[in-house]
Amino acid sequence: MNSLDSHKNCPDASKNQLLPVDFLPVDIDDMSELVTRQTLDMKLLYANKAYCDFTGKSPSELLGKNEMAFVHPEDRDKLIHYIHSHVLNSPDSHSKKSITLRFINSLGKTAWIEWTGHLILDDYGKPSEFQAVGRDITREKSSIENILTRINETVFTIDESGNIEALNNMLEKQLSLSVQKLEKALNNTLFSSSGPVQQLLQTGIECKNIEITLPRKKSNARYLLSGTLLEQTSDAPKKALIILQPLTTINSVANHSTKATTQYTFDTIITNNKKMQQAIKYARLFANNNSNILITGESGTGKELFAQSIHNVSNRKNGPFVAINCGAIPKDLIGSELFGYVEGAFTGAKKGGQTGKFEQASGGTLFLDEIGDMPLEQQVALLRVIQESQIMRIGDNKSIPVDVRVICATHKDLLTEIHNKNFRQDLYYRLNVMSIDIPPLRERGSDVALLFDHFMEKITTTVGLPVKPCSPEVIDCLCDYPWPGNVRELQNTVERLYYIASDESITVNHLPDNIRKHFNLDSHLESHLNNHLDNTPYNNAPQAKSTKSTLSDIRKNRQANTCNTEKVVIQTVLNKHNGNVSRTAKAMEVSRSTLYRKMRAYNLLS
Repeated sequence: MNSLDSHKNCPDASKNQLLPVDFLPVDIDDMSELVTRQTLDMKLLYANKAYCDFTGKSPSELLGKNEMAFVHPEDRDKLIHYIHSHVLNSPDSHSKKSITLRFINSLGKTAWIEWTGHLILDDYGKPSEFQAVGRDITREKSSIENILTRINETVFTIDESGNIEALNNMLEKQLSLSVQKLEKALNNTLFSSSGPVQQLLQTGIECKNIEITLPRKKSNARYLLSGTLLEQTSDAPKKALIILQPLTTINSVANHSTKATTQYTFDTIITNNKKMQQAIKYARLFANNNSNILITGESGTGKELFAQSIHNVSNRKNGPFVAINCGAIPKDLIGSELFGYVEGAFTGAKKGGQTGKFEQASGGTLFLDEIGDMPLEQQVALLRVIQESQIMRIGDNKSIPVDVRVICATHKDLLTEIHNKNFRQDLYYRLNVMSIDIPPLRERGSDVALLFDHFMEKITTTVGLPVKPCSPEVIDCLCDYPWPGNVRELQNTVERLYYIASDESITVNHLPDNIRKHFNLDSHLESHLNNHLDNTPYNNAPQAKSTKSTLSDIRKNRQANTCNTEKVVIQTVLNKHNGNVSRTAKAMEVSRSTLYRKMRAYNLLS
């Protein structure tokens, strides 16, 4: 025996008391660590003061007691495995192996103890006892677990035997599986013969952003896995730190960074038109299910505005919204854009491959604009994806599940395209589950003035200047113009009028050439305009005295006649509604601001 024989808590073995350890300094009772010595069957031979205080037992109470009584029931098998695998079978009797276990303290509470074991051999070189030093890391462990439960990624450690530790609850929430099923699924996925974690533990080379698939109740979920080897002592089992990120989250962040997000809702649609209001009503109803939608309408009518609005009130509103114009991508590239490709799939393919729009939109909405322009060969692939909810990257041989709601839009008559063999009939009926037709602006005459005011206000808010006055004649021309470019053309026209008018009021002289020509306001059409006016009856309209009348005189005559007629109409409707401006505006299908502007111009405001 060494000098510790006389230790006050460790009387001589002949008195059947606890024996002292022989590899620690003499002041072991001043140590905060827990120190024990035990037989191979876990019976205590010695415990220092810190261990006695931790368990709430005296030295005599601990003598011969099986230490397993203080181990948390769920960790007892783990301790037995540790003793047999890392202590008794250690080739080096002086090597120390560490393990973290839950112990029950004197208050009956759970504490995390990190133990380091040391095997003792007898005179014949055979294992006889082992000693251990434990460090209470409960506070440290709790801090780490608190951090792990506050991050959005799944984080855990895993060793060579597949033992998982420090698994936070993110994966449990996302997959709705029990911890036992989660660990089984992780082991099956990560420890396959070519599994990324198995290779990491064997080679020590970090893995980054490797796609894996984990089971989920309704459908599989895809994650990006990254891992690194943790620093360990040379004789300790290798451990890896693993981070899993849902691929839908990655795609959502990527979409946001590339501005592939939504900015429109139904509240941003400006209209008083009954057809438009009916289209909005249907769109709101369709948003509540996951059926595919086909939006038809001329270019510039706002098809993407409807698609974004549907997405923003649907149950996918927190998922990504990804848009692609099928007519703007070369037909040789549209397949890789939609479905992605693997590395080496073709000449020029990016290293690591690329995810397609379907994968990026998984969990959300994919908007396929101008679907009528999609090449026939890609229509076949699109049909298969919609039917099977799986995509296959170009150059790959494995399918990837996707959860996407498809909204398509086109300005073409797809039935005509089917007749001309430019569009597949089976794809048409897959896409046209719910249909919305957006009327052109020329059929929404009352909306022109509303949109004019909206765009004018938007411009003045942007530049920080007041709204410019506009003559009633300008609004009349705009309301009567057929707008082949629809709302997009109107918005551009309003912006042009604002800047061309400079500090002046906006008049018909500022209208763009195409609108002026439509109403025969250009000088080179003066003769045609004179003939037109000569053959057009106007009530109380002054007739041109000769063909030499100037265009200015003719225009003034027309405008005067129009203004007189409009003034009478407004006054009549106002009288009918007892001067109520709101009812009058509704009856005339114009906005209140437009009606006020005209009333001010005609001196009808009292």
